[in-house]
Amino acid sequence: RIVHLLEHRLPSEVESAQAEWSKLLEGQHSLYTGLDGAYVQVIQSFLLTFHTEIMRRAVAVDCGLSTEVDGVVGEFGVEAHRRFDFRRASVGNCFFTGVRLHFGSLPAAILMWTRIARVPPETKVLPSVNANFMMTIGAELENGTRLIGQTNISHPPAPTGGTKDTGKLPLPSPVKRLFFVNRHGQQIQQKIPANEQVVAAVKSSDIIVYAMGSLWTSICPNLCLPDVAAAVLGQSVPKVLLLNGEADRETMSSGPNGVVSMNAADFVHAVCRACSLFEDTEIVWTDYVTDVVAASGSTLLTPAARQTLEDNGVRVRTVPSAPARPGWFDPVTAVQQIAALAGSPWTAGGRPRGDSSV
Repeated sequence: RIVHLLEHRLPSEVESAQAEWSKLLEGQHSLYTGLDGAYVQVIQSFLLTFHTEIMRRAVAVDCGLSTEVDGVVGEFGVEAHRRFDFRRASVGNCFFTGVRLHFGSLPAAILMWTRIARVPPETKVLPSVNANFMMTIGAELENGTRLIGQTNISHPPAPTGGTKDTGKLPLPSPVKRLFFVNRHGQQIQQKIPANEQVVAAVKSSDIIVYAMGSLWTSICPNLCLPDVAAAVLGQSVPKVLLLNGEADRETMSSGPNGVVSMNAADFVHAVCRACSLFEDTEIVWTDYVTDVVAASGSTLLTPAARQTLEDNGVRVRTVPSAPARPGWFDPVTAVQQIAALAGSPWTAGGRPRGDSSV
């Protein structure tokens, strides 16, 4: 139930989102049902820390005391959004931010998260960048548009304050490259050093897995750090992409003939471009991705995409999908496939045999 609470997103309608947020702050939300009282108090406390911070910033802006930019230029307007939009907000993200604000430390926040979410102790969760200064991502589209911040890329505010779920609206143009932005909305030009623990983990790995998820706001930002990209390139191990079941806003774009979705080959090419730091250079796909694993029914694994992958030396493997959810991974079969690629057999209810790390 902890995970169910933390992965929950607020409604896409303004009043409903704010009402649900209030219940979470008051400890009255139904998502708390069945949780130990101590867990509820901890989660509630850090949500209140997050809420206090966004209220502080709102007051500062109203009083003309802050020029900090929280969001810049989205396709729905050029005005910076200084007030927090609760629509489709992730409870887990709000909790995590509250923890980080409280401790003033990203590693400490991750440690707290792993304890609350009951992440197995043998699993390491590491930040790609270990820094306390504010930094976000930006995306340059092929038509020249620049989107700043994860929200504007994946779930921007609806036009004129509407309630439509913008996570399902396509981008106006495909993503060309990613970059990093400081708290003032300016692109960071200097090299951003990666966390040494992450680089060491990659260099000592027996298999590298790019998990399913948001391609441009979750996966690629971690790969376009020069130290991480170099570590991935230097490893002669299986490098596996777990394919999404379908396209989302980040991987759909409007074209002259309608909406165009990225396919499995496009996903692999995007990962390779991120690892090559989006430079105009010839890429050998298998330097960064050797295998694609897809759940049966994934709409991204088209016949043309499969052929393109195979032409570039990338092996394609399909595993059974979750019951009644085409394109979604069944955890057991997915882990079994990953373990097999790593050379470490695994059975349901057990642990991988051997010393392979993922």
